[in-house]
This record gives sequence, structure tokens and C-alpha cells, in this order.
Amino acid sequence: MIQSIHKNAASRLLPWLQSMPKDQDIQQRIQLLALLRLCTLNNEVQASEFHQVAQTVLNYGPPLDYTKGDLLVTLLACDLAEEVGSPLQVKSAKQYTSFLKELWEEGVYPSNTDLLNSIFSKGKAKQPQKITVRLERFTKNRDAEILKILEKVERSSSFGSVPIEADAYGILNIETMALRAIRNYDIPLAMRCIRSRLYLSTADSLLLRTSLAFIESQQCFDGSFGDFDADVLKVSTVEERNAILMKIKSVVSFQIMWTLLEFKKVNLLSSLHFIKQDVFENNEMKMD
Repeated sequence: MIQSIHKNAASRLLPWLQSMPKDQDIQQRIQLLALLRLCTLNNEVQASEFHQVAQTVLNYGPPLDYTKGDLLVTLLACDLAEEVGSPLQVKSAKQYTSFLKELWEEGVYPSNTDLLNSIFSKGKAKQPQKITVRLERFTKNRDAEILKILEKVERSSSFGSVPIEADAYGILNIETMALRAIRNYDIPLAMRCIRSRLYLSTADSLLLRTSLAFIESQQCFDGSFGDFDADVLKVSTVEERNAILMKIKSVVSFQIMWTLLEFKKVNLLSSLHFIKQDVFENNEMKMD
């Protein structure tokens, strides 16, 4: 059942992606490419129709400026552009990732160091690292404490690329955080908590089963994820409401499809094309 959820969700999401207006700003085009990439990283998904949508996004409007988007989202967009883009689009995407690696090697990239270390560092640990996860019962800023814990899990596991362990109480803490986010209908935070739980342990639990049921319940008739119509009722025109909904749902759908990949044990960072190519080239150099 778990193995097919991502495939089914991607298939239902495709018509929504195909119906997107063409006149998107650069950030939204990058977001859409990243979402399309998440759909095609599952080798059970028929990628051709998703690639057609990606080519439309790439070809409509000015060339993409990859410095405009969120780093991980941008890297996923570049990864798809390298696979389905024109020669000029492929060159642009490769230039961005190469430049990013140069900045990381020089230690001059100002932010997202944990993510960049996870992507570009070699020699991943094979033995599970034990970490302590504790959510204080009484704290002045619960949200900040939760984000701090999630950052620790993501950094320690290189976003699921290396094994980590926590005791049963630590895992229960993460599950409590996930349930709190679901109750507050904070889907991006809930998905981040669930991924952190999977980084610590993939053992079955009531939380994981509940989370999958919640995710499935959030897919709308048009294939998108999340019910936010009431949140935009005060926006005056239908066009503006639809534009706002599209941006919100793009982010939420991204978070959900990423989490479903982790349920399927497809690690996002390890699956990126330019990382695989980099590892291959380094192995070739060692053999020589």
C-alpha cells in the first residue's frame, strides 16, 4: 500500500499541474519544476507527461534565474532542467550547480550550510549516529523549540542520507510534534516532522499510519493538496484568489510529495542527478 501511494498521488496531481497558467513569475516556475521533479523521482511513475509539463514551464517566459528561489527547490528545478531542457537550459542549470559547489568549497556561501554539507560532502557515515531528542514540557517558545529539534535531526542525518538513531522517548517527541502540526493544519511543518521521524526510524507506528491517512485525505478533486479556500475568501477577485491558492498549494504539494518519497525510502538528496554524476566522476578519478 505505502509503495503505491506516491505513484497514485502523482498521477492525480498531474492534471492540476497541466492546468497551470503559463504566465508564471520566475519563482513560481522554479517551484513547479521542483514539484514535477518530486513526482518523477519515483521510477514507478510514467515520467513522459510530467516532462512535457516541465518543458512548457522551461520554455515559456524569460530564462530562469536560479538565484531567485529557495535553495532546495532550486536544486530540484535544476535537476529536472538538466534532464529535459534544451542545450542552453541544461548549460544554465549546470552552471548554477557548479557555481554553488565552488562557493561551498570556498566556505563563502552565507546560508543553508547544513543543506550544502549534506549535498556535497563525501564519505558519509555508515554506522548510525545516536542523537538525543527532547522537547521540553514547559517552554516559552514551543514553535522555536520544535524548529530547533527538526534542524538537529536534519543536520545529523544529512536529510536522511546517513543513518541516525534516537531512543523511544525521542521518537515519541517527534511524533507528538507531528500530531500537533496536523492538528493546527500546518501541513509544511507536519510533513517536516514526519520526515524527521522517518530519518530516525522507519518502524511502523500509529503516527505513520495516521499521517498517511491524513495525506491521502488532503488531495482535492483537482489533484492538488490542501483546503485553503476559506483563507482567501476576503480576496476581492477570483483571479487573485486562484493565484494565491496556486502558490500556497504548490508549496504544500511539494512538502507532501517529498514526504511520500521518504515513505517509499527514496532519499531526495541522494537521488539528484548532479549528485550522482559528481559521485560517479569522483569514483572514476579514484580508479584512475
